[in-house]
Amino acid sequence: MEPLGAKGVRSVLLAEDVLRQLSADKLFLAVHAFDLAFGLSTPNPEESKVNQAMVQNCVREKYSSLIRANSAAGPIAHLAALSDR
Repeated sequence: MEPLGAKGVRSVLLAEDVLRQLSADKLFLAVHAFDLAFGLSTPNPEESKVNQAMVQNCVREKYSSLIRANSAAGPIAHLAALSDR
């Protein structure tokens, strides 16, 4: 995975800030891995931060679907515990 440049980091931080100011009744989130002990995860740490903000600000119903991971490294960035769902 290629590291983010300064512009990419600013975009992730802006997305997190905006999402933390919003709330939603329902969240549909695609994840790369699902584990009973580790929870939901993705191979992209920046994506996980944005997804965490969405999970934290959803007030009612949260749904996850598992997508096929395209990374040989496998899922490494924790999104949420199953209890957060």
